[in-house]
Amino acid sequence: MLYKIKEKIYIKKNIKVKIDELFRRLQDLRKKSEIIAICPSTSGNSWQGVLTATLGLFPNCTFQIPQHFSNCIYSDKELNLISRKIAGLKFSKIIFSGYCFYFSKLIKEIKKINTKSEVFLIYHGSFASSSENTSNPVLLKEILDLESDNYINKIGFVKKGMSESFRKIRGTNSSHITLLTDLNLTKHKSKVDNVIRIGVLTHDHYRKNIHNQIAAALMVNNSVIHIKKNYNYQYFKSDNRFCVQPFFESIDDFYKSLAKMTINTYVSFSECWGQLITESLLLGVPCLAANNSGIFDGNDFLREKLIVNEFDDSNSIYKKIMAAIECRNEISDEGISYVKILNNLSKDNIKKFLYH
Repeated sequence: MLYKIKEKIYIKKNIKVKIDELFRRLQDLRKKSEIIAICPSTSGNSWQGVLTATLGLFPNCTFQIPQHFSNCIYSDKELNLISRKIAGLKFSKIIFSGYCFYFSKLIKEIKKINTKSEVFLIYHGSFASSSENTSNPVLLKEILDLESDNYINKIGFVKKGMSESFRKIRGTNSSHITLLTDLNLTKHKSKVDNVIRIGVLTHDHYRKNIHNQIAAALMVNNSVIHIKKNYNYQYFKSDNRFCVQPFFESIDDFYKSLAKMTINTYVSFSECWGQLITESLLLGVPCLAANNSGIFDGNDFLREKLIVNEFDDSNSIYKKIMAAIECRNEISDEGISYVKILNNLSKDNIKKFLYH
């Protein structure tokens, strides 16, 4: 009980924005744009990836809904007022990027008041993530039902193949979205020292395959392994080789750290896109990946050098790390150029998503 009281006080003091202030932000945004991209706010690292992706796609028209992790902090009455304000501003296109259960109230009320505005939704999840989080299938069903009931005009799926699947299975109006990487990251361009630094900067969900990557990185002689948290790696008896960097207070601090690596690894069993991969490449740092998101579909050289086909084999990951380090400069140059090509593809995909 005491914890809940403290939590409410914290939310009221540090997270919740008064309705009048939200209205002012919405009005200011409307003066600049006919489009609004609505995204949940972050709590620590929660929703950080979705927010970063949304700001990349819609840098000048993103509106963050304050929340506590995935929990709504506004009453039904307040949500109704927010919906009415958004509807009344008559945006031509309203994009929800990411989805929390309370979003259905916003979407239904907006569509009820303003039938002329088109409502879009970008889904950042995957089928694999539905196995890890049992609420995801319920959430996904709700999204698909909102589209079939005409509350949502179109759904964009970040995960390769999902759009085609739901078009075939349910007749869903959908398309595939590729994410855009902020070119301003080049200000943190790679600055390596004489130490072989390997970034394995992910969490310990099963699909992230982190233990295989840690083992592979430790096989590299004299390497230092940079991790977010020590997820019980004592069995390697190599704690002196880990550099633990807890969850970063700012996204800029994270990018500065990412840029210092000799190589990063993001060889997960399943991935929607893998924004860390393109961010690393843009910083000039090679990043290994598994062939599960389509990031390297358009570049044979990078696909050969960076994709690990036997991704559940730590020795295969190790061999790929060593080979990539040997031609690091070539990979670095090609990676920077390729991300710019991917960004152009992303812009084309967004245009098709919103206007076709």
